[in-house]
Amino acid sequence: MAKIFVLDDDEMQNILNKLLFKTIGITDVDYRTTGKEALEYLEVCKNNSMFPDLMFVDLNLTGMGGIEFVRQYELQYRKYSSHLSIIILSNSAYEEHQEAVLKYESVIKFWSKPLNKNKLTEILQLSNKTTR
Repeated sequence: MAKIFVLDDDEMQNILNKLLFKTIGITDVDYRTTGKEALEYLEVCKNNSMFPDLMFVDLNLTGMGGIEFVRQYELQYRKYSSHLSIIILSNSAYEEHQEAVLKYESVIKFWSKPLNKNKLTEILQLSNKTTR
């Protein structure tokens, strides 16, 4: 089963996502609510050589936004975790936001919130195809 990381500053959304992951048997999930905390988490992952397989990133974060976080991930950590796939989850409907993040190699999908069982199943199937 995949190890998952979620970066979202909406605590209620994180609670709902935890319940959703649990319904399909995924329990190995780490959460952070700021880009700074997420980069610190990735540093620990690098030091332990234990990156998640799949990362969900919200674009509209307090402080460092999701686009900047993905940029920092690509610059600092992608070379250590080439198997990791990023899914953008956002309420943003701006086409320029989608274009901005989809140019990054690790981003495989842009989804509108909320995450649901059908989307999650599709994402897991897509992620499995890209990591093989």
